[in-house]
Amino acid sequence: MAFNTNYIVGISTAAADTASPANHLAGAYTSNFKTQAIVPAPPAVVTLAATSITNNTVTLSGNLTSLGTTTPVNVSFEYGYTTAYGKTTAAQQV
Repeated sequence: MAFNTNYIVGISTAAADTASPANHLAGAYTSNFKTQAIVPAPPAVVTLAATSITNNTVTLSGNLTSLGTTTPVNVSFEYGYTTAYGKTTAAQQV
């Protein structure tokens, strides 16, 4: 799905086993239910280099370059000893 694109969604069902006598639904059915959805564009961010690095602290910085089509946006940093991170800073709403 593409961002900021309008989609119309419908539901259809089909019986899993039409040969079974226990199956009361034979064949395929299409509902009249339809809904409209727009996939929102995500926010865009740029992380900057860490500064003021000591044995116990570091300053993390970044820029929220676009809110996308979602507001408000909660921003935070994930960090850790590996790319699995494991820790997150407190979120700030922008």
